[in-house]
Amino acid sequence: MPRSFLTLAPAPARASRSGERHASPDRTAGASPRTRAVLRAGAMLMSIAVLGACASTSTLVTGKPRAAITADQVRLYTHPPRQYEEIALIQSSSRGSFTFSDQAQMDVLVKRLKEEAAKLGANGVLLESAGDVPSGSVGTGVGTGGGGGGGFTFGGIGLSTTTTAKAGSARAIFVQQE
Repeated sequence: MPRSFLTLAPAPARASRSGERHASPDRTAGASPRTRAVLRAGAMLMSIAVLGACASTSTLVTGKPRAAITADQVRLYTHPPRQYEEIALIQSSSRGSFTFSDQAQMDVLVKRLKEEAAKLGANGVLLESAGDVPSGSVGTGVGTGGGGGGGFTFGGIGLSTTTTAKAGSARAIFVQQE
């Protein structure tokens, strides 16, 4: 019999309001230990996947951070200004924002890049790349069936579409005022 890396402990007894102790209901009571371990591991993986779908921004500090400023003080640049000092490389996306139009997703991306740059005291964000990335899918299906007189009829239809988000990278910069 193969060894399992996950072990299950019995659910602890809980006290009710009256002070009586009741065992927690075990919804997998009829399942084998291996099935229970697979279900628990599946639940953990689903939790990780859901959390991973949330927005994330990564930052690599390459220069000297300054005192934090507000995001509305950060200017977006698509071409390098004459003189600037690089503070960090930033990557972000519009994932988890529940926006659907391209412009709304781009607005969320730029906002997140500016917020991260502001934390580092950068007064500029030099946009290097931005584009669409797959962020999930939405699907639905309908089916029906019936029978009688020795014959059966059934049918179904399913629809699925991929959703996208905007993702981009930028340099958090400090622009010397002229």
